[in-house]
Amino acid sequence: MLRHGYSFTVAGTPLVGAPASCNGLGPGQAAPAYAILADPLDTNATGRFFATNVESIIYEHTATLGGIMPESGIPLAGSPIK
Repeated sequence: MLRHGYSFTVAGTPLVGAPASCNGLGPGQAAPAYAILADPLDTNATGRFFATNVESIIYEHTATLGGIMPESGIPLAGSPIK
């Protein structure tokens, strides 16, 4: 999804054996946790990359947090926004 100069990505690992959800996901498709990334479309305009997960803390970094933002817990890089 593109919004306000950022590309947003939402990902979650489906839980095998999860029942069908009330919002239309089939059996085994719901995820108990997630990671959300917000990467700028123009890195020359801003060098701020953001990410969050099920812990509800927003992290900022000078490079993408993609690949290092866990679905729960603390990422290997980045600083929490206070």
